[in-house]
Amino acid sequence: MEEKNTTPAEEPKKNEMPEKPIKAGTKTPKFSMFMIIGALLVIFLCIVGLLIMYYFYQKDQNDAVGGDTQQSEDGDEEENPEEADNDNQIEEVETVPYMGTYVTADLPDGWIITEYEDGNGDYGLLSDGTYDGLTALTVTNPDGDVVFKIEAVNGIGGTGECSQVYQFPETEASYIQEQEDLAFGLNGVVPPTVDLSGQNYIEFELFGMEGRFLGNGVYWNVAAVGSNAFNPACNILQVALDESGLSFTYTASGQSSVVETYMPGVTSDFEYFDAEELGAILSSLNVI
Repeated sequence: MEEKNTTPAEEPKKNEMPEKPIKAGTKTPKFSMFMIIGALLVIFLCIVGLLIMYYFYQKDQNDAVGGDTQQSEDGDEEENPEEADNDNQIEEVETVPYMGTYVTADLPDGWIITEYEDGNGDYGLLSDGTYDGLTALTVTNPDGDVVFKIEAVNGIGGTGECSQVYQFPETEASYIQEQEDLAFGLNGVVPPTVDLSGQNYIEFELFGMEGRFLGNGVYWNVAAVGSNAFNPACNILQVALDESGLSFTYTASGQSSVVETYMPGVTSDFEYFDAEELGAILSSLNVI
């Protein structure tokens, strides 16, 4: 007889679930850790990109409105120091050269310089005697208003005390004290100090003397040459120009003398909107 394999079939183990058959044509879903990391990385890069775009958009907006302020350490806005300095400086303007008898200058369109000789246009000249040379100079704006004068002076009176003392941030405390002591010694009154800090002004030079237009007035610096201080003159004796290179000859009773004293200043027609161009003119003045 033919032998048959009678090996008994394996019995299923206890507590073991039978495998579920997989249908043909289907795949088992698998989520790789690399896929998850990749997706998170893409999301992160998108967020960073959006933040960068927003940053540059805000920066462009601030620049467009002239963002000339910076945040101080305590969070308050303060003016950029460079911008603040530039606000007080004279901007360049188109000019034409002026060649006079006594001075040269650069004049913006519409401005006029007039030179007066031999006693004409005088400010403080004595009535007797004769004068030879430049005795006055005026600067006229495009509206036809004389806004600045430089006038010859033959002798200045006064005691030299100040009725008010002016103070800029660069004004020396010793200068203020000196003016207070002088006034108190002469009339027993301490003059008040007028604080000009924080106000807009235009800075210029006239024959080497520093000046500042502020409001409808002008302030002259009498601090030592080479000093960073600005000590505003507060009496007429301090303001006189006597080293500009300008001069005239005064003759009386057969005696002649060369005088180099001139008094500069704005007129009642000066207004601050003329300050920038006027400052440029005065800064360009040179003696021939």
